[in-house]
Amino acid sequence: MNPAPLTVRLALFVALLLPALSFAQTSPPAKVEPVATERFLVIVETSAAMQKRAENVQKALGSVISSGLSGNIGYGSTIGVWTFNEQLFTGQLPLQLWTPANRQRVALTMVQFLQQQKNEKAARLPVAWAAATNIIAQSERITVLLITSGNDPVTGTPFDAAITESFIKNADAQRKANMPYLTILRAVKGKFVAFAVNMPPWPLEVPEYPDGFKPAPPPAPVVVETNPPAPVVKRPDPFILAATNTIYLAETSPPVEVPVVAPQPKSEPTNVVVAKAESPTPPRPNVPAAAAPVETKSQPATKPAEPVAVAPDPAKFPIVTILVAGIALLLGVMVVFIALLRWSRRSVGASLITRSMNQDDR
Repeated sequence: MNPAPLTVRLALFVALLLPALSFAQTSPPAKVEPVATERFLVIVETSAAMQKRAENVQKALGSVISSGLSGNIGYGSTIGVWTFNEQLFTGQLPLQLWTPANRQRVALTMVQFLQQQKNEKAARLPVAWAAATNIIAQSERITVLLITSGNDPVTGTPFDAAITESFIKNADAQRKANMPYLTILRAVKGKFVAFAVNMPPWPLEVPEYPDGFKPAPPPAPVVVETNPPAPVVKRPDPFILAATNTIYLAETSPPVEVPVVAPQPKSEPTNVVVAKAESPTPPRPNVPAAAAPVETKSQPATKPAEPVAVAPDPAKFPIVTILVAGIALLLGVMVVFIALLRWSRRSVGASLITRSMNQDDR
């Protein structure tokens, strides 16, 4: 079998396949979200006192992260996770990047991380809080989520007394329900400005930034056209004559401008035909004298006029029709290619048999 014709057929097959596939290729616009500047730090107590509360801790954290802290976690915010008992453990879970698209994955990652932790030894919150205050002092804007048993008080904030009072007042109820405390603290430039003590399973309360510390509203998302579609030029109806009308006789023919003739008094309507040597058009209907264009010569009566080829509007063809046409074209090309391949093999087989018979005759 000669490889040269087969190579040519393969090249022809690929050349016919590419235009069919190009119909279905569309590039949606890329939406660029503004990146948030706020940081989030989750500190979880893993002492022996949290052993019975561990499952509820995981549920509470998963719900908070998947909901974006009730809409308070912005696009591109970073979330760090620390654990502590007698010691502080940092860096065991990589920094998580939160977006609305991957919020469920981030929440699941954190829950699975807590499931691997051992709840043992006593809790020493000051060990973890000393390291957290250093991070807070270096952050422009940060929110701390402190999940604890409430046995150790929070110190070093303007809200120490209110937080301790909430711990003491609700200690029995949270212990009997095996529920933790979720304390939320917000700081701006190293200064604590708002707080809230949550007691799951009660609804989440997120403190708002006071006036003067509220973040600026994020800019509107920018939509970038990666591959904008070609503009569709709507052509006027060729059967309507107007002062600015352009008539297209064929898809590739240049536009023919129809000049405007000044109205003539007492002029009779005339029959107008816009014609071309390659594709003549049918006679035009009677046109009033007020918009009578230039009269042109019509074709001989012996040759009937052909209809004007009007280009279809691409906007009227849905993407499903284009896909069906591309698939049909692909199947047709494959059938032709298979037929050519079988014909080539039969030709080669016949030639070999003929040569063998000729040799036998000799």
